[in-house]
Amino acid sequence: MTRRSLGSVAVVLALASACSKPSETTDAKRSPKPPPPAASSEAIPASVHLDVEVDGAPVAAIDAARLAASKPDFLDDDHRAWRIATLIGPAASRPGAVVAAVGDKGLSLDMPAPGGPKDPVPALSLNRRGEIVVGLVAPDAPFPDWHGRGGRLSRPGDPLPHLAAPTKLRVYVAAAPVASGTPQ
Repeated sequence: MTRRSLGSVAVVLALASACSKPSETTDAKRSPKPPPPAASSEAIPASVHLDVEVDGAPVAAIDAARLAASKPDFLDDDHRAWRIATLIGPAASRPGAVVAAVGDKGLSLDMPAPGGPKDPVPALSLNRRGEIVVGLVAPDAPFPDWHGRGGRLSRPGDPLPHLAAPTKLRVYVAAAPVASGTPQ
């Protein structure tokens, strides 16, 4: 063989060894999994369970049966959301009340009771995938436009705080702040 043909063979072998079958992780990066069918949005996962504490005393937990028995306050094709006050009762809507959602890693989100009809309200949301999120929602737009629905470069997303996969809700009345100085 000539040097030129040896060089060509080497290039062909190098290219052949560089090509390989794509892995499963590469396939996952190419296309997202489609959402579950609409029929599954009716079912509430049996694994839903949030311990609830009102003023330091445990009360009935929020579970799949309780959510199924309560009509959602907010509803669209992909989400259902219940006001915390709907699920827990008037304790969550008292003046000065705070709903603290606690996540499995110790993160906590404190949400005050709304002061007026247009103020964000603490709510528990369930999406089509069965994921639970607790956070503040705007009563007039509880599910803000997000990917693909907000317009290119004008997708503000959800500006209100939320906590995914909560494990516990605590409801209490916040103490009035203590004045740092005394008048003279």
